[in-house]
Amino acid sequence: MSSRRTKSLLFIALALVCVALTCEASAQQRKVISLNGTWQLAEGSNNAKPEKFDHKAAVPGLLDTAEPKFVGVGRTDRGGSREAFWYRRTFTLDGAVPQSARLKICKAKYGSVVWLNGRKAGENIMNFTPGIYDVTKLLKGNGQENEIVVRVGASQNSTLNKSVNGGDYEKSWYLPGIYDDVELILANAPYIVRVQVVPRIERQSIRVVAWIRNPLDQTLKSTVRFQVKPYKQDTVVADVETQPQVFPPGHSIQVGVNVFINDCKLWSPDNPNLYTLFTGTKGDSLQTRFGMREFHFDASTKAPILNGKPLALLGTNVCFLRFTEDPTRGNKPWEEAWVRRLIRQFKSMNWNICRYCIGLPPRMWYRIADEEGILIQDEYPIWTMRGKHPSTKDMLIAEFTAWLQEHWNYPCIIIWDAQNETPERSVPQTGQALSVVRHIDLSDRPWDNGWGNPQRPTDPLEIHTYRGFKAIKTGVPRGVISRMPVRILGGYALGQKGNPVSGPVIALTRPDRYTIGKTGNPIIMNEYGWLWLRRDGSAAKVTQGYNKMPHAERFEYYARKVAALTEIYRVRKYPAVMHFCGLGHSHPECTTSDNFTDLETLNFEPNFEKYVKPAFAPVGLCIAKYKDVYEPAEEIDIPVVVINDTTDKWSGPVEIAIVRGKEILDSKTAKATVQALDRVKVSSKLSIPKQPGDYEIRAEILGAGGSRVRSLRQFKVAE
Repeated sequence: MSSRRTKSLLFIALALVCVALTCEASAQQRKVISLNGTWQLAEGSNNAKPEKFDHKAAVPGLLDTAEPKFVGVGRTDRGGSREAFWYRRTFTLDGAVPQSARLKICKAKYGSVVWLNGRKAGENIMNFTPGIYDVTKLLKGNGQENEIVVRVGASQNSTLNKSVNGGDYEKSWYLPGIYDDVELILANAPYIVRVQVVPRIERQSIRVVAWIRNPLDQTLKSTVRFQVKPYKQDTVVADVETQPQVFPPGHSIQVGVNVFINDCKLWSPDNPNLYTLFTGTKGDSLQTRFGMREFHFDASTKAPILNGKPLALLGTNVCFLRFTEDPTRGNKPWEEAWVRRLIRQFKSMNWNICRYCIGLPPRMWYRIADEEGILIQDEYPIWTMRGKHPSTKDMLIAEFTAWLQEHWNYPCIIIWDAQNETPERSVPQTGQALSVVRHIDLSDRPWDNGWGNPQRPTDPLEIHTYRGFKAIKTGVPRGVISRMPVRILGGYALGQKGNPVSGPVIALTRPDRYTIGKTGNPIIMNEYGWLWLRRDGSAAKVTQGYNKMPHAERFEYYARKVAALTEIYRVRKYPAVMHFCGLGHSHPECTTSDNFTDLETLNFEPNFEKYVKPAFAPVGLCIAKYKDVYEPAEEIDIPVVVINDTTDKWSGPVEIAIVRGKEILDSKTAKATVQALDRVKVSSKLSIPKQPGDYEIRAEILGAGGSRVRSLRQFKVAE
């Protein structure tokens, strides 16, 4: 054979190898096609596809924003004339249909049924977890047009007795729609169904479990590769490949490995470091983002422990489904810049945690929480299941399982929350279901069961201290209301009896009552106040007592009282103190509201930021005892508790003063040293002014980072 011919054959052979390697690499790349955007829309019955789709709506979104608008969306099913809404759109696929094609609708209310090219792909009765449909045999490739049609129920009654529908006594509308991402997932076999990443920070490693499926009718073999890179970087910090795995036809198998990460960096609110795990077979690849984070409550101290260190949980709540009925909501929940600005505003208030309450937001919200560094208590949208909202244990097991599988890799989520304010004795299903599913979260995060019984000593118990605010509800004299921040804790005022830091605390819930001593569980104070004002300063439905107060005084009154309550609960060393609420609705029928002046800018009401932000300062203060009215020239002892929720010792002067406007009438300075995560009481004797009028007690320090922190209490001097 000639030398020239030999070289030619070698060149051809090498080219064929390169082509084969290129094809294999191409086969390993998953392709995800977003089907978000504008869809055609129509209303109609459940049984027949509409002849015309003469409306349009954004996906993701809700159907109150459809154009032209529909009448009464979410408010009524119009006596049965409107049973469903129907979505439609078309798309094309370049190239041939791969060995696996799945359509994923991340969230849709109320229930969803899918047709592709005129053939039914499946249905998902759940309103808050994804529907995933195998459309491999229904999909057309090579540039042919595909038609997708999705039917959703017109009202919450569409899934009544079939799935959780987000019952909420304080909502007026139950808005339907596809309100999370829709995507087409293309891969070859074997394809990756899901991956769970379990951080093990002491070992600087992760445990990875991958569920991988062979959809073909023949046995396959493939190695599985796991590669870790810092998020948005190309540096490989871990690389593990298994021996060839056998995938039986039509079956799924689990593949588990331990992966050591070089120079492991932890995830926390202060440093939200993220990694990407690349999982690959010969037919598919999947990117999974995660953070090196571990969380639990200490069995002895009940303290929250993040990455091996105590962390006081200070934060707020987001009522996502309530917010969707806000008249100025628009498309904001699906605008990334707006959601990111919201989370940053929360963090600016010294908040490090947020409870997603009575409604799971779109997955983008969790991704942004991961990136911005805010912790999440993730609550399933259950607020009682009696009457119109029953669910069986088996229904909840299915829903909780789908929820955990979708959310278990978000480092921001530190607590699973099964429900809101539902007593165990009347509705035991949530506890029964969570006891079945909790083991599938291999990170073993704690579970909050609302007002149900905690199942482990390290599971938290949530309490909502609304007792004592009958005054603002009915409108008794303002003087009575102003004393409530001191008297709220079951009649025990700070500084009166026993230890002012850790005296007897009655955690009042209704109808169940617990005490710290009896339960032995960590106590999460994730709702308190009962002082809500709408954004325009008008009274909410349950706070009509404000109508006896001048409009100009209401926002300052509200902010001062919430600040005082916050200080008191922090003194008590509750593992979590969470204001209610950071985001909600504001309209004439609302019961609760948030504290923004404008949803577009997300600026807080000025009094709220002025008084409540310092109340959540990492090193803070609480004036522990005071009266509304003092006698002229009275000598009083003013106790102040210095709160240190940092992991460093704090030392400094505490200035305690009586002021009128900017004038300091009497003041003393005490010195305090407070160990990490502790509280210390100091006190000073001051003289009450002789002249009758309105005055203020002010305690002040330089807190963490040199910021000025104040605790304030108003009083009168009697005539």
